[in-house]
Amino acid sequence: MPAAEAISRAPETAPEPVRNPTKGERSRERLKQAARQVLGERGFRAARVTDITQAAGLSQGAFYPYFKNKREIFLEVVREFIDEGRAVMHAAPRGDDPFDQIHAPTRAYVDLLFAQAPLVRAVLQAADDDDEFAGLWQDTTHAWLAQVAHRIRRRCGDPEVEAETPLLVAYAVNWMVDGFLHSLLGRRDPHQEAVIRSPEHLAEALSVLWFRAVYGCDPDPAQLNHARDILELRFVAVERRTGGDTTHSNRLHSRRTHSKEGAR
Repeated sequence: MPAAEAISRAPETAPEPVRNPTKGERSRERLKQAARQVLGERGFRAARVTDITQAAGLSQGAFYPYFKNKREIFLEVVREFIDEGRAVMHAAPRGDDPFDQIHAPTRAYVDLLFAQAPLVRAVLQAADDDDEFAGLWQDTTHAWLAQVAHRIRRRCGDPEVEAETPLLVAYAVNWMVDGFLHSLLGRRDPHQEAVIRSPEHLAEALSVLWFRAVYGCDPDPAQLNHARDILELRFVAVERRTGGDTTHSNRLHSRRTHSKEGAR
């Protein structure tokens, strides 16, 4: 009997009934939710097991059947947070437009980190203190950027460059995003806060800079609602004449300013 026919004749299996979580599973989940709360409120260094059990409404003895120490439960919480971020970025609705491919996941990522800013600060603290936390963050970032590098190569028509070059570019522009957000949210830099109008503005501005860095051109201005003025910033070649010599220099200013200067 052909395999396809055998499959078509196979009896349908009934879906497994939904199983209610056991008391132990509910307690374990309560501890994880409490640990996430405590991690955000107190940070990785200051948090204690007693803080977690008190937040969960459980005795301290109820903690150890499930976790050895605070480090183990925090590792699980951080893994879930990273998985949540990855799922949000993958699920961000986007079309086939190259700018949309950058902006949609960046907007989702920015929104998530703004919403979970206390947890972001704690995760960064943990990564500074613990090699396993740092490795978890690095491995997740690498997996994501390997996909980004593949898309960069495809969008650029599979150019004749070293295999590592698209990944290098992906790491560099991603550090612009992560570095900005980690400093803004992790260290709460007031100078950065002063230049951001909203999370939407930040996500769009970072996406424009990412697009320029990778593709060497601007996105369609019609796609921008919050950071269109960034398109006005570009190098303009200015011709200088000294006697009979002609030299060229580049000055960074806006096209708007340049046009005003020319009209004077």
